[in-house]
Amino acid sequence: MTGRPGVRLSTAMVWFAGSYLAALVGYLAVQAIAGRMLGEASFGHFTLVMTTVAIVGQVGLVGAHRVGLRELPTLRRESAEGLDRRQELAEVASGSRAVLLTTLPVASLIAGLVAAWSDLGGHGIGFSLAVASLVWTSGAVLLFAHLARGMGRVGVSGFLEGRSGGALAAFTQMLALLVLWRTHAHSSLALAVAACAVAAVVPLLLGYLTTRPVLAVAGPLRGVIASARTAARLGWRFASNQLAALVNATAELWLASLLLGAIATSYFGAAMRLSFFLAIPTTVVSVAISPVVAREIAAARPERLEPVVRAAASLAAAGALVILVPMLLVPHWVVSVVLGSELTQAAPALRILALGMLVPVLCGQAGTVLTMSHHEGLMATLQWVVAGTRVVIGIAALLLFGLLGLAVSAAASTAFLGIASWWLARTKVGINTHASVRPRLMALRQAAAV
Repeated sequence: MTGRPGVRLSTAMVWFAGSYLAALVGYLAVQAIAGRMLGEASFGHFTLVMTTVAIVGQVGLVGAHRVGLRELPTLRRESAEGLDRRQELAEVASGSRAVLLTTLPVASLIAGLVAAWSDLGGHGIGFSLAVASLVWTSGAVLLFAHLARGMGRVGVSGFLEGRSGGALAAFTQMLALLVLWRTHAHSSLALAVAACAVAAVVPLLLGYLTTRPVLAVAGPLRGVIASARTAARLGWRFASNQLAALVNATAELWLASLLLGAIATSYFGAAMRLSFFLAIPTTVVSVAISPVVAREIAAARPERLEPVVRAAASLAAAGALVILVPMLLVPHWVVSVVLGSELTQAAPALRILALGMLVPVLCGQAGTVLTMSHHEGLMATLQWVVAGTRVVIGIAALLLFGLLGLAVSAAASTAFLGIASWWLARTKVGINTHASVRPRLMALRQAAAV
């Protein structure tokens, strides 16, 4: 795993950690401004809309973005070594361009129509257009971020990935919402979503300009539908896995919206958003380590991969524990500082959700190992089973015990998913992924990131 030229895994992780920290600051600012501007009556629906936009955007990509993490790094390295990989690179480019022009616009159109039908934004055409625009840009930026990482542009990729669509998107959304808040102190949900849609243009342009050399390999614009079908056929398992993960992350929020009303949804949405901070170190590790996992699995070297995976999991666990402490000891203070005093009743649910989120963090990069080792179908099956189960159990818990019952159900489901994925990685791939008390950190310096 040593000796390859290029960006080291430790360097890529530092780059991505720095950019993710910037995204975290921007994400906190977005939540803080939205929480104060929209209040308990609409903040939950803002969270619901922004989370759903990310889900639909990923669905629209039909899994095509996996090439940036799995295929493109290998093709790029082999081309640098003198092998002729122009045909394969052209297929990657054609598939990526095709989904931007076909499946992603279709997903955006459907999302806009659903938004127009719902009463969240007051049935306004502006709200539906903003939702449709956010779906397309969120999907496109995610694709560009993965392609940039496969190109070795880990710095740019880091700024395009993370909470709120990455550091750049979070920063531009923060500025847009701040301007809106200062000019319209009590703005509507529709205006807040529209502001975020306008802000998304900036990361979109950066992503396009960075990855244009890859997309240009596709050549003349023809056979778009056929290329989109090929991309969907190759990527549907990856897409299913990604979609299931997002459904698992948001199912209870939908249940709260349907069964608890706007104010309780705001409380649960606030607790859920804050608990996701625990997953930030793991997300940093996951994105940085994915090409390494794919390369070592393809080379049939699981014994050399395990020290890297466990060292990375240990770093992520250490970071998560730092975030966990204030959530457990002073949750009311955390909610008040970040989201405002109106939402402090989310504190008990935050404590419960944070404990549940810690378990998959300690279990490490099991999902990444399964996905990059071509077991994404198995991982997707597990994710969908857990998603269906958590809906059934969540409804029962909500009806019997209210908001806190829903939080306990969500925490238990999240913990089970982490343990089950760890077990699958151990049995199907043959490596342990959990954090270690004595990690071999040198393994991170010896591994090439792309």
